[in-house]
Amino acid sequence: MEPVRHIEALQPSLREVIENAYKVFGSYELSGPGLGVCHCPCCCTPEDERLLARTPLRQIPAALLAEYTNSAHGYDHEADADILRYLLPRYLELIALNDLPHHGGLPHVLSRLGISDFRQRWSAPEVAIIDLWFEEILVKQLRETVMVEWPVGWKLRCDISDWLTTLIIAGAEVGRLLTNWERAAEPGAALHVASLCDHLTWEGSQMRLASACLENYELQAGMIGVWASGPHHMARIERAMLQCPDARHQVILSAGYELLAGWQKSGQPA
Repeated sequence: MEPVRHIEALQPSLREVIENAYKVFGSYELSGPGLGVCHCPCCCTPEDERLLARTPLRQIPAALLAEYTNSAHGYDHEADADILRYLLPRYLELIALNDLPHHGGLPHVLSRLGISDFRQRWSAPEVAIIDLWFEEILVKQLRETVMVEWPVGWKLRCDISDWLTTLIIAGAEVGRLLTNWERAAEPGAALHVASLCDHLTWEGSQMRLASACLENYELQAGMIGVWASGPHHMARIERAMLQCPDARHQVILSAGYELLAGWQKSGQPA
């Protein structure tokens, strides 16, 4: 992912959600002796912990926040909730800017949010702004149609399966994500459906999103698989073919269409 250097470069709707997140979570602050991070040789140093605590929130660089992300093991609802809520707006901003605060990449960048039980334990405004961010960040990725060349050929730079995995682990409601995908602008939305088909697999009697990170999220992976393999996407992809003069996009659309057609012809349940 190419980092976006400033929040002003983001779509206005996503920028508004992030600014509102800073307001919604603005009453939290860091307090106490530390951030509850591990100080083993592979994790956050005491110096980085102190630097993170004294750096103004909106000035925390992704690399420094990544030290917290990768060193705050486990989660305690009493000790860690306020720390996470304080840092969360910066997480949302950096992720939107493609400047990931995680040494391991996308899927687990918001895993602490996913285990925070925020829907039951946090306030309604806090839950609402998180859900809005989930929706806006997905729409942002669906607009991304830039191609990159891999040894196996050209692919979309944005791997939508990684983003879906990230949002599921973070606690997003899959139904809301897919509703927004249905409404998303073309041809990007169709391109990413076609690309996603390559990440689906039959398991038992159901299609599911294939991801090693989703072993504990079978329901959500199945919801995405059923939706993405639905026959209504064939017409959507056909329309996108007329909108995409780029031959590299046509390859992705054609491959997705052939997979969908094959699934329908075989009579596999979707």
